[in-house]
Amino acid sequence: MRDVVMPALGMAQDSGRVVRWLRAEGDEVREGDPLVEVETDKVTVEIEAPAAGTLWGIAAAEGDEVPVGVAIARILAPGEQPPAGASAPESVAAGAAADAEPAAGP
Repeated sequence: MRDVVMPALGMAQDSGRVVRWLRAEGDEVREGDPLVEVETDKVTVEIEAPAAGTLWGIAAAEGDEVPVGVAIARILAPGEQPPAGASAPESVAAGAAADAEPAAGP
């Protein structure tokens, strides 16, 4: 299993926005296949599959702003099944919402 992470496309970049998924969860992909379009403040690029297998566990929806280095999906190796009890990467939107919630006061 390999994570698909939000790449750093520039030295000062700390996040990117998912513009459009080019493949759906469950699609078979080859290494180098375009998976998703990502936008920074300067450019929109296609991110390629880092490995061959099955796209699984998409955690960032179109329009989500994702920090660099955060997993946005996973690729299962050919013939690999998700491990029992394994989950997709934590939803980027859920993580962002949790960060935005104020801490409980006394």
